[in-house]
Amino acid sequence: MAVAALVFVYVFIITFIIVLAYYLLVGILKLIGFILMSIAIYLGFFLHWLIGKIYRSIFPRRKVDCRS
Repeated sequence: MAVAALVFVYVFIITFIIVLAYYLLVGILKLIGFILMSIAIYLGFFLHWLIGKIYRSIFPRRKVDCRS
């Protein structure tokens, strides 16, 4: 009887460690994904701004005279 209880405790502890490691891994992967997506979004906005600056340096806005 004591062996069965000991096996149950060992299985419980091993299962607990595996589940804990799984959730830690998932949490770390989510954090890494969030950081990478934040960098990708930042780069998108930065490239949009940079391409606009380059485009406007090549093709400046025309002066529009509203008085007609």
